[in-house]
Amino acid sequence: MGASRQAQGATGLSASVRESNMLLRLLAGALLLATVSARGLNHMTASTECRGGQFGTMPGLSQAMFGLAFQYDANHTNGKMPLIDRTQLLNSTVGPMLEYHLWPNWTEAFTITMNATRKVALDWKQNSSHEKDNFNTIAQYGQLYRYFMDHYGDDAPQPTRGVVLKRGIGYDPNLTQDYRWVNDNIFGQERLMGNNPVQLQRVVDGAEQSGRVAGQPSVGITWKHLASMLNTTYLDVVDGKSKFDQALQEATGDMSDSISKAIARHQLYVLHYPLLAEIVGDVNAPGAYANRFMMAPIALFLSTHDDSYPLKPVAIQLGHTASSWVCTPQGSSFFWWTVAKLYVNNADGLVSQIVHHLVNAHLISESFAVSMHRKLPEQHPVYQILKFHIEGLIPINTMGFKLLTPANGSVSEIAGFGHKGLLDLIEVGYEHWTYEKMDFEQDLVVRGVDNQEFLQSYSFRDDGQLVHDVIKQCVSEYVDHYYCSEEDVKRDSALQEYVQELYTQHPNKSMVQSLNSVDDLKTMLRRIIYINSVHHAAVNYAVREFGSSVLTIPFSTFKRPEELGNLSAIVTDTSKLDALVPYFLGDYEHASLQAETATQLASLRFSDLFAYGPNMTYASQPVKDMISRCRTLLVGDGTPKSRATEMSVEGVIERRNAIRKSKNIMEYAYMKPSTLPNSIAI
Repeated sequence: MGASRQAQGATGLSASVRESNMLLRLLAGALLLATVSARGLNHMTASTECRGGQFGTMPGLSQAMFGLAFQYDANHTNGKMPLIDRTQLLNSTVGPMLEYHLWPNWTEAFTITMNATRKVALDWKQNSSHEKDNFNTIAQYGQLYRYFMDHYGDDAPQPTRGVVLKRGIGYDPNLTQDYRWVNDNIFGQERLMGNNPVQLQRVVDGAEQSGRVAGQPSVGITWKHLASMLNTTYLDVVDGKSKFDQALQEATGDMSDSISKAIARHQLYVLHYPLLAEIVGDVNAPGAYANRFMMAPIALFLSTHDDSYPLKPVAIQLGHTASSWVCTPQGSSFFWWTVAKLYVNNADGLVSQIVHHLVNAHLISESFAVSMHRKLPEQHPVYQILKFHIEGLIPINTMGFKLLTPANGSVSEIAGFGHKGLLDLIEVGYEHWTYEKMDFEQDLVVRGVDNQEFLQSYSFRDDGQLVHDVIKQCVSEYVDHYYCSEEDVKRDSALQEYVQELYTQHPNKSMVQSLNSVDDLKTMLRRIIYINSVHHAAVNYAVREFGSSVLTIPFSTFKRPEELGNLSAIVTDTSKLDALVPYFLGDYEHASLQAETATQLASLRFSDLFAYGPNMTYASQPVKDMISRCRTLLVGDGTPKSRATEMSVEGVIERRNAIRKSKNIMEYAYMKPSTLPNSIAI
C-alpha cells in the first residue's frame, strides 16, 4: 500500500473503539451521578461516606483504629505466620492452611477439570490409535485440535463453585483448517489478539526517546538498540537502501519508503525475545535445542492503518546476532518464510506462558497473597477486597508446580528448553520483573503501543481499556470510602507493614517501601486486581485455543534452520506442507501431550469479576451496592436490550466483535467481562 493510504486516519472499527469508550464513560458517569450522596459532586463515593477506618467487628479479634496493632486470636498466632517460599509451600500444609475455607470447593472444581482433561485425552488416543504410527499430515493435526475442542467435558458435571469451560472462550474451528495458520494476516493479528498480546513494541528513533520528560518511562525500543542485534548484511546500505528498507518497500508498495520513514510515521513494530536468548536447553529437552542456546527470533511488522489487515510482517530474523538468518515475505521461499513464522510462534508461546503467565501473574501475585494473610487482619478493608482477587491462587500454584514443572512434568516435556531451561527462564523472568509491569496503562506506554491512531485493531488494548476503566473507578470509590486523607493511609500500620514486607521480598524491583497517599493505595490495588483478573485471563485462557495445536504454537521445534535445507526444495506451497509438519513439529505423542496440557490450563473459571458485592463479610450495605454497580458496568443489569446491558463493557465488546467479524479479522473474547474471573484459580 502507498504512503497516502498509510497516512489515512482511523475509520470503521477504530472509530467504533473511540466512540464506545466515550459512551461507556458517559454511562459510568450517569450511574455515579444517580448515587452521589448528599455531600455533593465534590465527594463522589457512590453513597459510601468516608468512614475513616471503621472496619466492623469480628469475634476473637481486637478492633483498633489506624496506628494501633491488630491482634488475631490465639489460633492465628497473633497474626504472624512465617514468610514462606515456594519450596516450603510444596512440602508443607501452610499453603492449604492459608485458604482452608476455599479448598473443598476449589478441589472439587480442579478435580473435575483434571478428570475431564484426562478423559478427552484417553478418548482421543483410543479413537486415533490406528493413526499413532502414521501421524504425518496437516489434516491429522487439525483433527487432534478439534477433537479436544469439541469433546472436552463431555458428560463432566459442573462443580459446586465455578464453571468448567467445555468449549474454549474464543474457539475458532477454522484456525487450523485451510492452512489459515500460514496466512500472514493471521500471523500479524495474533500479536494483537492472540495468546501473547503483551509482547509487541513500537520502534522509535533516538529523538523521541530522549525527548521524554524527566521521570517519564522510556517508550518502545530504539532502532539503534535493535540494530545492534540485527544482521549486518541486511543493515548495509547499497544504492541508497538496505535490505531491511527493501523489505519494508515490498510491504508498503512504495519504492521510496524506508525504515527511518516508517519509524517517523510510528508504523514500525517489533517482537523480540531477549530473555529467551539467555536460556540453554536442558540436555534432555525435547526438540532441537537440547544443550543449546534457544533461538530468540526478531520479527518486524508494519502497522498498516487498515482494520482488515492491521499488522503486516516485514521481516523475521532467526536469532539475535549479526550473522543470524533473515527471511522476508517476498525475498524468501514459501518454505523458509513459513518456517520463520513457526519459529516466532515457538518463542512467543514459550515467553508468554513462562514469563507473562507463570512469573508475572502466578508467582508474583503469590507474594501479595501470602503477605496479605500474614499482615492484614481479616476485617481490614484491603483484606476484604483483595481476598476475592487472590482466591484460589495458592492452591493452584501449589498443585500446578507439582504437576507441571518437575523434570517429568508436562511443561518440561513439551517445552523446547526442557526442565532446566524452564527453571532458568523463570529466574530470568523474575530478574526483569518490576512493580510497574503490573500496570496496564503504563505497560502500553512503555511498549509504545498505547496510541490507537498509530496501531489499530489492537483488541487486547482497546477492550482491556474498557475493563481497566471500571477497575480503576471501583478501586477509587472503595478506597475513598475508607481513607479520607493521606494521613489515614500513613497511619494504617497494618497496611504499611504489608507494603514493607512486599518491598523486602522484592528488593530493587521498584516496589514502593511505603504508601504515602490515597493514590498510592489505589495504584497498588488496581494493579493487583488487574494482574489477577484481566492480565491472567488474556495470557491463560487463550492458550487453549492457540496452544492446543502445534500448528499455531509449537512449544518445541525439532530441527534448527541449518538442518532443514533438504526440505526447502520439497515444500514449495501449502499443498506440500505435510512434508514439513511432523518432521519439524513433533510426533503423535508430543502433539497429544501439548493439546492435553493447554486444555488443562484454561478450562476453569472459578469466579466472576466484581460479582462478590453481596458476599463481602464486613462491608456496609453501601459498599456492597457500590461493588454490585461495578458488576453492572461490566455486564449490564441482566435485562436483555436494557440501556445498562447495551452500554455495558460486555455489550460494547459484543458490538466490536460483530464489526471485527464483518472485516474478516479475529474476534476477541478474552476481555468480555462474562468470561473474566476475579482471581487466578487455574
